[in-house]
Amino acid sequence: MSRKAADSKHPWKFVRTGGMDHVSIETGADLLALGQLDPKLWVALSCPVRGLELDESTLALIDTDGDGRIRVPEVLAAVRWADARLKDAGDLLKGSVSLPLASIDDASPEGRALLATARTVLANLGKASAAEIVPDDTSDPAVAMGAAGLTGAGVVPPQAASDAEIQSLISDIMACRRETAGTAPSPGITAGEAVAFFKAAETYAAAQDAGPTFLPYAGWSPPESDSPVARLGLARIREILAGSGRRALDSLFARDLELASEFKAVSEVDRLVRYHRDLRTLVRNFVNFADFYSEGHGAVFQSGVLYLDGRSCELCVRVDDPSAHAALAAMSNAYIAYLDCSRSGGQSMKIAACFTQGDSDYLFVGRNGVFFDRRDRDWDATITRIVDNPISIRQAFFAPYKKFIRFIGGLIAKRAADANAPVGPPTGAAPVLPKPKFDVGTVAALGVGVGGISAAFGSILGAFFGLGVWMPIGLCGGLLGIMLAISGPSVVIAWLKLRQRSLSPLLEASGWAVNSRVKINIPLGTSLTDRAVLPPGSRLLLADPYEDRAAARVRFLFLAAVVFVAAALLAARLHHRWPFEPKPPAEAAASPKK
Repeated sequence: MSRKAADSKHPWKFVRTGGMDHVSIETGADLLALGQLDPKLWVALSCPVRGLELDESTLALIDTDGDGRIRVPEVLAAVRWADARLKDAGDLLKGSVSLPLASIDDASPEGRALLATARTVLANLGKASAAEIVPDDTSDPAVAMGAAGLTGAGVVPPQAASDAEIQSLISDIMACRRETAGTAPSPGITAGEAVAFFKAAETYAAAQDAGPTFLPYAGWSPPESDSPVARLGLARIREILAGSGRRALDSLFARDLELASEFKAVSEVDRLVRYHRDLRTLVRNFVNFADFYSEGHGAVFQSGVLYLDGRSCELCVRVDDPSAHAALAAMSNAYIAYLDCSRSGGQSMKIAACFTQGDSDYLFVGRNGVFFDRRDRDWDATITRIVDNPISIRQAFFAPYKKFIRFIGGLIAKRAADANAPVGPPTGAAPVLPKPKFDVGTVAALGVGVGGISAAFGSILGAFFGLGVWMPIGLCGGLLGIMLAISGPSVVIAWLKLRQRSLSPLLEASGWAVNSRVKINIPLGTSLTDRAVLPPGSRLLLADPYEDRAAARVRFLFLAAVVFVAAALLAARLHHRWPFEPKPPAEAAASPKK
């Protein structure tokens, strides 16, 4: 992990995507040279085994130390292991579900043994002529070897026997054993348990046959209540001892012992088949985030798509504890909604969804949506927590006006509530003296304020009408200046935060060790959240039978009034000098004094 980037002799290619430079892995040579790549250039250094959209069985095989996390040395070890058994390591970058038998390297001892086992598995499954093998063929070694129920681990379950009598015998032995507290029950019996059972059964039957006058001479015999086999009853015990079950069990244990090496060989085939299918995905989501930046590909940490408030959010990750996750994820500067998801059958999960386009006006705790996971299953989703951050420049531009409208609405509501309040003091309360309707100081202050505003407004009008024919441009410039003064600070703050949006804290909160600042710039954010748009070729009929015509008339009259006043002022300026426009010095001197 300490080697320098300069130590690498491999000619690497780097690609800039979303403002980040990451290594491109396109050939088997690139894959095999990952050990030479400076770890500082890897996008991730560690990721969890659980909670990703990648087969956990494959990740468990790569996690050789079993700590629930995958690190750089384990990824490199998996690549080396697969390369030693394949003719071309580049096949790992195909991500194919099926492994062609022709791709297995039969020139190496490991490859020859693996190829022979793969052919045996296919023959046992009735596919001897198949030219490729898939994970479903090797997921159950017992089925693959034609030995259903046996595992090669020394434990024989009832289903391992083809005879119903032997299955019943195994079940009886399992029922008579004494389980150790705090341990999970075994799915079968061991050879030692079988020997102990038959010994106890023989002792119990001998004691019952001898009778109470000969018990002291029959050796040790546990009381009936203490014998582990007593629950079966004397008749069943004698039936077992008289049968051939003991020899049948001995044969099953011998067969299971023989299969131990064969099962290990099948597990090796299963490992290679899984690596052939999943290593490409792991590398593209660990060494670089190619799947995250590629259109049409979902990263392994993206758990599905959330549909809510006329938008679809593709950046959704699974979380266990929203409160703990939000504490770190807030550093991403992204707008994050945490949702509880549930579906029929009692299934539930929690997700964190990033909204990267639109606004937050109608996003609040309790809002419902629908979440589709990567297997296209739908879940009911409800917002339970929100991390508030800017979503877009558009939202930031209109935010001050929306706040002002909400403020005015609040004042009107408060005024209406005060008007409906009861007049006079409550019954039994002391009378309250009325406040004077006018305060001299307040009136004076208001007068000064109104005078100042009038003077300023007059100066602005004078300067405006002094523009002459340039008044329309001045009007537009003035309006633009006012809008910039109001919305400018909000837009600047939002722009700075949007430039600092990063995926890293979001993944760090989910257990990743992200090595780079994975930015979510505005174009990338726009692609991660889609807004509702009409399909191409659609027709929009604007004849709304429930249109608020009164509001439409008010808007029309207001715009007409603005246009009329602007036109009237322009006409007056073109034909007559504005009354309060300052006169030129020469004209002012020539005018007679009154």
